[in-house]
Order: sequence, then C-alpha cells, then structure tokens
Amino acid sequence: MRYLITLILLLAVAAPSWARDLPADGIPAEFRALEYPFVNLAGRQFRLAPGARIFNTMNHVVLPYPMSGDAKVLYTLDIRGDVQNIWFLTREESKVLENKKKSR
Repeated sequence: MRYLITLILLLAVAAPSWARDLPADGIPAEFRALEYPFVNLAGRQFRLAPGARIFNTMNHVVLPYPMSGDAKVLYTLDIRGDVQNIWFLTREESKVLENKKKSR
C-alpha cells in the first residue's frame, strides 16, 4: 500500500511536466477544414506545406484527411506562408492562451 501511495504522489508531482511544449511564436486561431490541402484559420484560407504536421490534443501526429469540424488551434507558418504545424488545443490550453492574450 505504501508503494501505491508513493507512486500516486510521484505521478501527481510529475503530471505538469507531461504538458505539451507549444511554440511561443504560434498563432492562435479558429480552425475549419477545407478540401485537402487547404485549411481555414481565423477566416483566412491557407495551404498545408509539404510535410506539414498536425498534432491532436494527445500530441499525436494525425493525417489531414479525416479532419472536420471547427476547433481552436495554434499554428506556425513556413517561409512561403504555408501552414507548417497545427496543434489542436485542449480547453485548458485554449484558456491559458486567452489569459495570456488578455494580459498583454
């Protein structure tokens, strides 16, 4: 029993370190999927860059084909202005970004 309590305490302390590292230069936006290879971010149409990576809320890379619906995301652009990376945000991450935006 003591080992179980120790394990739970270690996991509780280590849990914040499992959070994702989102880029500081990421741009928050509302996401809407369009016909591949295009996406709508904050009301503007963008093209996905070759090799673009899309991360779901569990930080797994997903394919762009099954994307649908609206969601809050963070994205980065490559040098040509194409979308290089997209991170789908959890509710908590979205709230943190909104609070940072309000504090500026």
